[in-house]
Amino acid sequence: MVIDVVGVVAATVLAGLSALHVYWALGGSRGGAAAIPTVDGRPLLSPSRAATLIVAALLAVSALLLVGSVAGWSPHVGYRVGSGGVGFVLLARAIGDRRYIGFLKRERGTAFARRDTMLYSPLCLALGSVAAIVAAAS
Repeated sequence: MVIDVVGVVAATVLAGLSALHVYWALGGSRGGAAAIPTVDGRPLLSPSRAATLIVAALLAVSALLLVGSVAGWSPHVGYRVGSGGVGFVLLARAIGDRRYIGFLKRERGTAFARRDTMLYSPLCLALGSVAAIVAAAS
C-alpha cells in the first residue's frame, strides 16, 4: 500500500533528523548555524546538549510511532494516537509561532527564516500530513 511506503519514508526522515541532533549534541557544527532563529545576528536560543538530545529522542520516538502504525504493532490504538500526535505537533510547527518560525512568521530576513520558508516548514508540513494520514489509515 502506498501509505505504508510513504509512512516508512517519513519515519526514515525523522530518524535521520534524530541522528543529526545527536551529531549536534556531541559537538558537531555543520548545518547548526542556520538551524536556530536569529534576531540582529544573535541566536534566539542556545539549546543545551541535554535539550538537543531530548529533541533527538523525540524525533526517534516519532519515527518509531510511524513505523508501529504502518506495521500494525500492538497496541494498535497507542501507535495510532501517537502518530496522530506526531502529525499534530509537526503541522503546528509548520504553521509556526507567528514571529520567528513557520509559514506565518513575521521575521523573514535571516538565513534561518529563508531556510525555514524553503525547507524546514515545508518538511514539517509534509511529515505532519503523512503522520496524520498514517494515523487515520491505521
